[in-house]
Amino acid sequence: MEILSITAGTWFWFFVPIPLLVVWAIITFIKEGREEE
Repeated sequence: MEILSITAGTWFWFFVPIPLLVVWAIITFIKEGREEE
């Protein structure tokens, strides 16, 4: 059970930051694009 719990936590912390990073990259890209214009 402990191994499954640790594995679940690892998968959670491994996949959660990915969408956040993508969103952050998109927002940053849009902001930089607007500043250049």
